[in-house]
Amino acid sequence: MSLVDKDRDVNFDTLSISELWNRVENKITTSFLIGDNPVKPSNGIFTGLQLQEIIETFRDSVLKFAEEDKRAFIAAGINLNTDETIDEDGETKNWLITNFYHIPAITVLITLTNIEYEIKNAETQVLTDLLNNASKDSKDNLASKVADLGYRLESEKKKREIEILQKDKEFSQIKIDSKNAEIADRDKAIAWFIVIVLAFTVMIFFVIRSNMLRRKANKQLLEQKEIIEVKQKEILDSIHYAKRIQNSLLPNEKQIGKAIDRLQK
Repeated sequence: MSLVDKDRDVNFDTLSISELWNRVENKITTSFLIGDNPVKPSNGIFTGLQLQEIIETFRDSVLKFAEEDKRAFIAAGINLNTDETIDEDGETKNWLITNFYHIPAITVLITLTNIEYEIKNAETQVLTDLLNNASKDSKDNLASKVADLGYRLESEKKKREIEILQKDKEFSQIKIDSKNAEIADRDKAIAWFIVIVLAFTVMIFFVIRSNMLRRKANKQLLEQKEIIEVKQKEILDSIHYAKRIQNSLLPNEKQIGKAIDRLQK
């Protein structure tokens, strides 16, 4: 569990209680039992809400083992009150926020130690009350009460262990489902990436192929144009050559006119 302090890097997971007493400074605050939002405190195992529920269940159940006329007296001696309190300004203060929200870590440790002491004190008072009633009851009856007390406490303990295991199982399942969903999203993203890459590759292939075909067609047209121009030049040259031959063989207009005049005479 990391303590909330931006200016310090402190981790208490591997510290023993004695080391914690020696190393924690009062100014280091924490809210790991509640979370960062006191309006909606963290829920589940190892949270302040679970601790409050367990304390209240223990407090209410342990008094059932005492004599009815002594329950009020024993309850007054048990300091396990988790009700809301009124401060000097008349404002209502929640038990969780008062004890665990942005409170120095050393103070939280002291509070938890006191709660542990009060739980043992409650057990001691109830057992003492049972022993004080031994003179009124037979030893068998006392032994039966002690056995019944042990059975009920063991039953409560097993019930809590089952609840914790069930919550832990649900939490693990949530983590597994979340991981599976994350893997599925990642696989889907990879699949889409592959499809996009393939589509892009195909598009690039057709663009390159189109450019190659266009260049090839332009080259063929240029070659055909050059061939046509050569043929055209050859034809024109032939025509000009033939015309020169004709001009050299045929008489000119003056000679034809003289020949016509001679024939008319």
